[in-house]
Amino acid sequence: MTDYFPNKDGYVADGHVIGFCNCTAAVLAGTWVKWGTSLADYVGVTATAAASDAVGFALKDGAAGDKIPVCFNGVVKTIAGAAFAAGAIVGNQTGANSKKVVTLAYASNLIRFNGIAYTARIIGKALQEASNDTDEVLVMVGKL
Repeated sequence: MTDYFPNKDGYVADGHVIGFCNCTAAVLAGTWVKWGTSLADYVGVTATAAASDAVGFALKDGAAGDKIPVCFNGVVKTIAGAAFAAGAIVGNQTGANSKKVVTLAYASNLIRFNGIAYTARIIGKALQEASNDTDEVLVMVGKL
């Protein structure tokens, strides 16, 4: 796949929601984060511990106690965890693959979007297709 934004890493679009958050534990830039322990005046975030539990995308590295910018709504550049089509509903992977997104499986009893139930938390929608698990893709993060 062609990288249409070769000089961009992380956050691509301006004018969307970025929040400064307190790191509960070390977080790497370009990884998906989940809610952590909050601190006075700051929402807490930490690295994702399970697949599809992310709420945002870390834009800078941070050690425990650091304040980092997190994208909760906007367009970010990330890595595909598998092949998928543009427009796919995606969730995060975890561990060594914590920078990657994959399409979510369907189920009949959990999160509903456009009449389809998903088995995990939706992080966003893929704006580009991925042909393999190393493609860099743009993802629209947030409420769809």
